[in-house]
Amino acid sequence: NDRGEQDYVLAMRVYFRDDKLVETHDGKAFVREGDRKRALTENEKREIRLNKGELDVEAEPTPLQFSEDFNLKLLDQYREQYIRKRQLADRYSVEDVLSLSNLGKRKDGRFQPTLGCVLLFAKDSRQAVPGAFIRVIRYEGVEEQFGNKMNAIADRVIDGPLPLQIAQAETFIESQIRNFTRLGSDGRFVTRPEYPKDVWLEAVVNAVVHRSYNLRAMNIFVKMFEDKMVVESPGSFLPPTTPETVYDNHNPRNPRTMWGLYFFDFVQCAFEGTRRMRDAMREAQLPDPIFVQRTTGQFQVSVTLKNNHEHRKQYVRAEAAVGINPDDYASLSESEKMIVNYLADQGKVNITETGLVIGKNWRAARDILDGLVKKNILERSSGKFRSRHRFFYLKNSAKVRPASKGKY
Repeated sequence: NDRGEQDYVLAMRVYFRDDKLVETHDGKAFVREGDRKRALTENEKREIRLNKGELDVEAEPTPLQFSEDFNLKLLDQYREQYIRKRQLADRYSVEDVLSLSNLGKRKDGRFQPTLGCVLLFAKDSRQAVPGAFIRVIRYEGVEEQFGNKMNAIADRVIDGPLPLQIAQAETFIESQIRNFTRLGSDGRFVTRPEYPKDVWLEAVVNAVVHRSYNLRAMNIFVKMFEDKMVVESPGSFLPPTTPETVYDNHNPRNPRTMWGLYFFDFVQCAFEGTRRMRDAMREAQLPDPIFVQRTTGQFQVSVTLKNNHEHRKQYVRAEAAVGINPDDYASLSESEKMIVNYLADQGKVNITETGLVIGKNWRAARDILDGLVKKNILERSSGKFRSRHRFFYLKNSAKVRPASKGKY
């Protein structure tokens, strides 16, 4: 070298540790990304420690006061269910049951709840974990748009104690799930939802139970599109579970929270939830759930449920099928079914909009609409022949609930 000395290379092998985060003497830790290394942030280091079992976020103390900051009705329900399922004597108090559940302990004459207890029972768990909520968004189309192209048509934030979050999310998501009707071989209508309820509800419950509450500012998203539903939750899979082994491995990130929800009958703790999801999707002739894990830049797990978007063009929305004669239904073309389904969502349509929906010119769209009027499926408003204010409606429009719009 320029000093006239021999160059040399010092090679060190750092072995992988599955039980702890490996750091340098000054507290730095790195991750390999391609052909480079990147220093981990403190939040990323903490997340890895949680994954390796060095830390236990559920057991951390919290500033919330017991029982002033807690939902007493929910605590009483938990106590009753816990005593019933564990076959305990009725003398156990709420504090006794929470202590047995490892959700807190008595100290200096006062019960001190853990973070797990706050998540399950606090009136406002976001005081401790700002991202402890579920945001459900329904989009128009098959992808998320932004800015002046924003295409969200329903948007709700659901927070509070986890058992109530799950119950409220179930109610709202079910109101956004579309049901489709086809004519069976026996001449009777057969109605099916976009996705089996057991599947999407399990996906939401899994997100609540297995998300990382260490990533305190991040929330759960449920995104509903024309062709799929995506549930995104903060944090990665807890090793050794991966997207490839998710049906065979079970390693809960938040076991106390999971068992807490067990006593509310939201989870079975039988370690077979993902297999039930896969089997139910196959029974409905839908693709298997798609699990994806992100561990660089952002820790996140997502599960995508795909519906039979193309095949569904043969079906009519269940709300609209109520007023259609089976003989008329059997004669509907694909374009006519698309119009009926559009009206089930939007409530009204003019000729120009119809052309855009079915991909046909103005004259062809008008002829199809007139044909549906003659079949007694649609009715038209009064107005000039070419007026954009002349609309067509389903004859049973009073029974049709348009999709929710705006923010809740």
